[in-house]
Amino acid sequence: MKNIIIIALTVLGISSCNNNEKTGYIKMGELFDEFELKKQLTGQLEQTVSARKNILDSLKLNLEMMVVNIQGGNASDSLKNRFLYSKEQFLKKQEQFEGENQRLQQEYDSQIWTQLNEYIEDFGEEKKLDYIFGASGTGAIMYGSESKDVTKEVVIYVNKKYVGK
Repeated sequence: MKNIIIIALTVLGISSCNNNEKTGYIKMGELFDEFELKKQLTGQLEQTVSARKNILDSLKLNLEMMVVNIQGGNASDSLKNRFLYSKEQFLKKQEQFEGENQRLQQEYDSQIWTQLNEYIEDFGEEKKLDYIFGASGTGAIMYGSESKDVTKEVVIYVNKKYVGK
């Protein structure tokens, strides 16, 4: 870990020697929250989640009505079996919807970041910026001028260090 930090500091030191560089930074959370595509997809997700919740609420109400009949003592074996089957189906549907909601959220987040990254790169090129830093606490670079890309050099360096050369 120390070697990676030293490499990063070395690379940043080399890069910062050129005082003519144009850089900028982005507040990542604010950008993400304010992006129109995010707002649109959030609305779609909320509609989907709401529709699924309505289905589950209906199934749950049906189960509660069965419970009332069973607790009333007038329950046949057929009603008890139907209740157990319905309860199992409800739990499966609930688990299915939770998984699909998470998958959909991840899919939407991926679409948002893909589009944002494309737009950020376009912005950097249009504004003739050398670097765009993401202000999210991770130190991630959102865009870098190809002439400033030292990735290949760093990959060779760290791989040589790893094998002990």
